[in-house]
Amino acid sequence: MKLMQTETECYDGTNSWDQGMKTFCKIIADANHFASSYFYWNMILNESGRSTWNWCQNSMLTVDRKADAVHYNPEFYSLKHFSAAVLPGARRIAVNGGSFTNAVGFLNPLGSEVLVFADEADQVVSAELETHGAVVKLDVPAKSMNKVIIP
Repeated sequence: MKLMQTETECYDGTNSWDQGMKTFCKIIADANHFASSYFYWNMILNESGRSTWNWCQNSMLTVDRKADAVHYNPEFYSLKHFSAAVLPGARRIAVNGGSFTNAVGFLNPLGSEVLVFADEADQVVSAELETHGAVVKLDVPAKSMNKVIIP
């Protein structure tokens, strides 16, 4: 049975980093609970931050028409970690996230592995990733969204 996550928290249009981190962690949790897709409703909003039904909401991109500028919001990055590395046909694999409680792993069709995880701590976390007999040492920034691709 395919499971799709079709609603996410819309928040209030402030597009804060903390809100983006919460969305990132929700995507991880949904993937770990067998969702095979994740829908995000407000991909692009204008500078008002209001949806077509006139609610202030977060978006992945904000188009500022007056300044003729595009702003990439934190939730853009929360989804980019998945869409840029987890390929169609990928399968979720078990991972031990160690000190990272929000972590999920995927095996892509051609064999690369993707580990997506959040460092929710207020400080840098030094960690080791062990795979295929190799150890990779990481210094993970505080309050960060992360992915590691293992070819």
